[in-house]
Amino acid sequence: MKVKITLLFLVGYNCLLAQIPQVLNDKLNQTYDSLCSKLNLKGSSAAIIIPNMGTWKRNYGLSHIGKNTDTEMLFTLGSNTKTYTSTVVLKLHQMGLLNLNDTIGKWFKNVKNVKGSIKVQQLLNHTSGIASYTDNSDLWTAVNSDLGKNWAMEDILPYIGTPTFAPGTNWAYSNSNFLLAGIIIKQVTGKTLAEAYRNYIFTPCNLSKTFLLADETTTLDVAHHWSVRIGNTYLTDWESLGLSYIAMNSVANSAGGLYATAEDNAKFFNALFNTKIIVADSMLSKMKTVKNIGGGAGYGLGLFSYSNFNGRTVYSHGGTNLGGINENLFDPVNNCSISVLSNQDSVSNNLLLTQVVMNLHKQLISAKADIEDIAKESSDYFDVYPNPSYGKFSINFKALNDEQIEQIVLTDMNGKSIQEISAIDTAIELPSKQNGVYFLLVQLSSGKTISQKLVLVND
Repeated sequence: MKVKITLLFLVGYNCLLAQIPQVLNDKLNQTYDSLCSKLNLKGSSAAIIIPNMGTWKRNYGLSHIGKNTDTEMLFTLGSNTKTYTSTVVLKLHQMGLLNLNDTIGKWFKNVKNVKGSIKVQQLLNHTSGIASYTDNSDLWTAVNSDLGKNWAMEDILPYIGTPTFAPGTNWAYSNSNFLLAGIIIKQVTGKTLAEAYRNYIFTPCNLSKTFLLADETTTLDVAHHWSVRIGNTYLTDWESLGLSYIAMNSVANSAGGLYATAEDNAKFFNALFNTKIIVADSMLSKMKTVKNIGGGAGYGLGLFSYSNFNGRTVYSHGGTNLGGINENLFDPVNNCSISVLSNQDSVSNNLLLTQVVMNLHKQLISAKADIEDIAKESSDYFDVYPNPSYGKFSINFKALNDEQIEQIVLTDMNGKSIQEISAIDTAIELPSKQNGVYFLLVQLSSGKTISQKLVLVND
């Protein structure tokens, strides 16, 4: 038997396990399909990034008559765009190109109903008091008169109404805050908004299926927009009527104009919270610092938090735009990101969040037992002793033939890496003294992964 022990460098979440256990995959499929049917969704696409396992993807229903949705189809992200816009602003702060405490009068002079004393940070956390331009009926009269018009962000400024409160004295969700943030990004970078997203987020995170369709084109399929916003009480396929969605998307822009696949959107949340590719920990900490807005919810910088979501604190942002509603979250306990996109605007964000996303999240939490199915082969390859362990254990390999051991990692039952192991001939001490079930995952030179369950019991 050849035994080769190599020092581990864990650079990603798919270092050992290449696929999601079948039991968990089936439960996610069943949960998603049944809830999409229950909510009578026209079409949907969903993705979950699970550490040490991979990405679960699923689609449901129709894009339009004669064509089903698929996991490579683009859906509107709506106000989920705000998290991307906020991330770019934080990146610019990190680079020293602006400061969150800068007053916006630096970029907006003599704009009616926009006070120059407002700080950039107050835009991102909705404490500016600026009224939302989308509440102005005159804007929608103008939009509906020419659905093919591509609006410049600056042309929307006159539709901002009277402030609702003095800056910093209250909280109110306003699309105007992120319209202004988008204009600031353009002025600071000297780039289009689409170029800024691409330079600071899409390219470094390899998000090749995310677009600002007001400014960019794509060869990927876009899910048709099923809407009740044409004066009807029933869903209508916008495109089937020959209607353009350019005006709607350009008016949404930095507040809600992005499109993506569910997988790309989940990858964004994963990259934002885990990889430090986009922003440093100090910037992420600012984003996650929330103002309590009631009901267990908080709002940070372009990011919601929910303090009791299946018993955990998670970070989230949903979105609504013409013919689309979506909800997304990141759970820092198990490092999972979830994205559920739909192509209709008749189902509320609350239903999508509390029905589909919450129940998919429950399956991830209960997946601890499902991970045990990866240990079926362990008795044929190696033993761990003593097991249960009181903090120290040893490994005895057997029947490996000519296989070489390439990697050994100890994980918890959520798949999170606990310890790298580089020697097997001495007692190994656990850094964690918490009772529970752990897994030793061993990758062989053939690419096969073998595993063994380890139970820790303290005195």
